[in-house]
Parts: sequence; structure tokens; C-alpha cells
Amino acid sequence: MAVLKRFYDARVRLITVQTYEEGSLARTDQYHYNISRQQIIEVRDGSANVERHIVHGTRYIDEIVCREVNEDADTDPLEATDSRYFLHQDATWNVTFLTQGKGEDKGAKVEYYRYDPYGDPHVFIDDQDGNGTGYAQEIFHSSVGNVIGHKGRWHEPATGLIENRARHNNPRLGRWMQRDPLGVIVSAASTRECASGGCGVSTGTSLRTQYVDGPNLYAFGRANPVAGRDPSGLVCQYCPIYFTTCWSACSCAGLVPGATCGPNGEVCVAIISCVFGTRQCCGCQ
Repeated sequence: MAVLKRFYDARVRLITVQTYEEGSLARTDQYHYNISRQQIIEVRDGSANVERHIVHGTRYIDEIVCREVNEDADTDPLEATDSRYFLHQDATWNVTFLTQGKGEDKGAKVEYYRYDPYGDPHVFIDDQDGNGTGYAQEIFHSSVGNVIGHKGRWHEPATGLIENRARHNNPRLGRWMQRDPLGVIVSAASTRECASGGCGVSTGTSLRTQYVDGPNLYAFGRANPVAGRDPSGLVCQYCPIYFTTCWSACSCAGLVPGATCGPNGEVCVAIISCVFGTRQCCGCQ
């Protein structure tokens, strides 16, 4: 039985996986990220040779265009003998099937994916009728080693967990494995000012507690996993409405949860877009 040892950086990003077999190191995988440090773009072996190269789209943080596989594990990952697969995603960014990207079978469908509500994958091959609805055989794991699936996130075959950056989703239990890192904030009802280290309010000021992403700190998608997605592991997107207002003009610069945002003094309960380094919207109420 293989033993996997995982290494994470200070921002809970997976950076190295070591595989041990019979007590000896058999394999090392190193994960490299883009400049935003949010998207994995390469996986290298222990000798720094590229094993896989992932190309992302621009419409969504987890839009995946294709993955290239260095089949012969040499220093050139783009040879004719290496593989390329295009990933096709649905409206909620689930990977639904793969197609060949090179060779005589270019464009041919390789395998199909279907998911349980919380993301547990089912892999199918040999589509009988060619329209994606007839399946001849379900296999245990991807035939081409694909681990990108539910909502465009990375699956861990050894544990069955789905990596969502700040947290891991357990699709079989239907919940997060870690509590919400943002959790609960306490804000001043009168001054509406809160620093990252706690609320700076005077004696006698009334306080109120606010949940950043709902009262259940382990709930994935606020109990609506089909519509909701949470690429950061911090704030659910397109989930049942918790924020009463979302102000597109709200600037993320210098803003922290608990600060005032919106034209009527609404309190910022989460800076949604700043997680990804953009400035789109703040969740206010």
C-alpha cells in the first residue's frame, strides 16, 4: 500500500506530494502556480521535469481549457508522443467530458463524467450512441489520469476529497472537512468599524455577530451544492442569498469585514472578489 505525504505552504496551497511504497520514496510531484498563486499551471517530478501542463481560460478562475501530459517523462513536454486533452465544462464549471487534442483521434471523446450532488465523480467510457447519454462501462478512476472535475477543482483519488484552496470538500459526507476560516465577525452596530485583529469600539457600544457565509461553518454551498460553487473555500457563489445587497462599486482597497460599504452604510461581511485579486463586488448587509 502506498503512503502519500503532502506539503502545503502558509496559504494552504498544495506544493509537493511524496509517494512512498514499501517504506521508500517512489515518486515526487511538485505543484507550480501562476502569478496570482491561485491556479496550478504545472506539475513537475522530483527532477523538475514537467509531468503535466494545465491551460486555464479567462472567463472563470477554474475554467480549464486543456491539460498536456509528458508521457515519456523527459525534458520536452510538448513532443509529438506526448498527450493533450481538452476539458469540456458545463454551466456550473463541472468537467463533463474529455476529447483528444492531438493525433489521428483528435476531437474524439475519451471519457465522460457525472457527479453526485456534492461532487463525488463517476467516470464512464465507450459512449454507445455518441450523444453523451449512453454509457457502456463505469470505471473506478480516469483512464488518462485526469483529476480535475467537480466545479473545475482538483480531486484527490487517494482520499476522495476535493481541494477548494482554503478547504477540502468531502463529497461523500456532503460537507467541508475544515470549518470556515472566515467564520464569524463581530461588528459595532453604531460605528460599523472593525479591524482585522478585532473590533475597535468604545465601552458601551452595542455589538452584533455576523456569519460571513452562513451559520453552519461546515456546510458546502449553503446546502445547495448544485447551483452554488466555492472556488476559494471561503465564500459561496451563486448560493441561496445571504447578503441582502451586493454593491458592484464597492472598492476592495483597504476594506476589511466589518467596515462600511454601500451608499446606506451597509456593513461589509465578505470581500468576495479580493480573494482572487480582482475588484468586482463586496458582500454587504
